[in-house]
Amino acid sequence: MYGCLRCNMVENVFDSPADIYISSQIPHILFKIESILQRNNINFKIQTNILFLSSSELKEVVSVISSDSEITVLEKSDIFILPAPAGKTLTPSMAFSLKNLKIWEDIFSADDLLYIISNRKLVTFFHPIIDFRNKSIHAYECLTRGINKDGKSIPPFELFTKAQSLYLQFNLDRIAREMSIENAARNNISRKIFINFIPNSIYDPKECLSTTFEAAKKFNIKPENIVFEVIQSEKVVNIEHLKSILDLYREMGFGTALDDLGSSYSSLKMLEELQPDYIKIDMQYIRNIHLDHLRQSLIKALLQVAKENNIRVIAEGIESIEEFDILSNLGVDYVQGFYFGQPASEPVKSLSRTI
Repeated sequence: MYGCLRCNMVENVFDSPADIYISSQIPHILFKIESILQRNNINFKIQTNILFLSSSELKEVVSVISSDSEITVLEKSDIFILPAPAGKTLTPSMAFSLKNLKIWEDIFSADDLLYIISNRKLVTFFHPIIDFRNKSIHAYECLTRGINKDGKSIPPFELFTKAQSLYLQFNLDRIAREMSIENAARNNISRKIFINFIPNSIYDPKECLSTTFEAAKKFNIKPENIVFEVIQSEKVVNIEHLKSILDLYREMGFGTALDDLGSSYSSLKMLEELQPDYIKIDMQYIRNIHLDHLRQSLIKALLQVAKENNIRVIAEGIESIEEFDILSNLGVDYVQGFYFGQPASEPVKSLSRTI
C-alpha cells in the first residue's frame, strides 16, 4: 500500500488485525480497562502505563470497552486508542490514528461510510465543460457519489461532511481521486478530466498523493489530461501548504484549477498566490448575470487579469440561455452548467444543445 497511514488508515487497521495501544492520563480508568479486558479474555501487556494488544480486532476491542457498564460517558473522552498495522514498529506518523473512545464509537456506528471506504463503493459522475467556440467538449469534471449497502446513492456533500466529522476525509478524498481516474479510463475518456480535492485532506503531498500518481500510470492517463481542482468547501488554513501541493502537481505534469472563485474574501489572494491554469467563477456571480451590470463589470475585469496571466476561465452553474449569451460575449473561455447537461455516470460524447 502506497501513501501515508493517515490516508490509508481504513485499509491498514479496520479490515485486518491491528496492534492496539490504549492509554489514559487517569490511572483508575486504566485499571478499569484492565479489568474489562481480563473479564473478556482479551490478552494484553502493560508497557509504561499503556496497554498493548497484539494483533487484535479494533472494532471488537472498542465494542467491549465502550459497552461495559463500568465505563461512564465522560470517561470515554479520557480513553485513547491508537491502532497500528500489526507487527510494525510504532512511528510518529501513526499518531494520526490516535482517537478517544467516543470518536471510535462514532466511527464504527457510521456503517455506510465505512462500507463505502472499505469497499471503494464510489461512482463517478462526469459533468462536461464546454468549449463553445469550437462547439465541443473540452473536459469533464469528476463528481463523486457513494453507494451504501442498500444500493442507495449518497450525495457528495453528505458523504464528505460525515467523513470530516469522523476524521476520515483523508481516506475518502484519496479514494475519490483514484476512482475518478479509474472510472475515466473505463469510460475511454480521451479529453481532460477535472478532479476535485480538499487541500486539508493532504498532509504530506509526496506521500499522500503517491497513490493518485500511481493510478494515473496504471490506467495510462497522461498527466496533461488531468487537472486537479481545489475546492473551497473548507477554509484553507495554510496557503503555503496548498501551494506546495499544486507545485508538486505541476512538477508531475498535471494541470491545476481553483474552484468557486469569489465564494470567499480570500479567493483573490489565493488566485495571486497559486496562479492556477484554470479558474472557475462561482455560480453566485453567474445566476441571472444578464440582469446585473455590476457583476458583468466585475467578471469583465477578472477576465482581463486572467488573460494577461495566461489563466483560462470557466463559468460554472449556467442554467439559462440568457446567462450563456452574456458570459460568452464577455469572453469566458469555457462554460459549464445544467443548461448544457447534467452530470452522468456515462459521459456524454457530444453536445445536446446547439450553441
